[in-house]
Amino acid sequence: KASRCRLREINLDGNLCGDSLVESLERLLERGPFIHRLYLRGNFLTVEGVQKLQHVVTRFPHVTEVKLDGNDYLTPEGIEAVKSMMTVLEQRRARRPEAGSEQAHLHDQAQFEQSQPKQAQPKPAQLEEVQFEEARRNATANSLPPDPSLLS
Repeated sequence: KASRCRLREINLDGNLCGDSLVESLERLLERGPFIHRLYLRGNFLTVEGVQKLQHVVTRFPHVTEVKLDGNDYLTPEGIEAVKSMMTVLEQRRARRPEAGSEQAHLHDQAQFEQSQPKQAQPKPAQLEEVQFEEARRNATANSLPPDPSLLS
């Protein structure tokens, strides 16, 4: 099912956010392949936050741009993480169809779906067993005898 979401960027420039910002962004990005650009200039990201952001950007292939200028609390390790992340983003932009096109949206959707963990679907017999157990619990909770048709 195609999304009608038009939100494409998050601009948190100058909000003086710390590393917990990255965890919030990760939860947002897990919702779908909509956000392409993250503007995080002028915040208080440390090396740990930037390294986490690098992991998040790698995990969500629809992110194609991140701006981090003005995060003055970076160490040499943080700067290396930023350089590495920028290289990944440059390579990603080079492979991605033209921004705004239907092909770009389909590309982002496919990349997002491939990046998500697969969940096993219950087999029909397992599903019937789960439904029976739910009916039994509900009947017990309501102090009613179980429906005899469910016990066969």
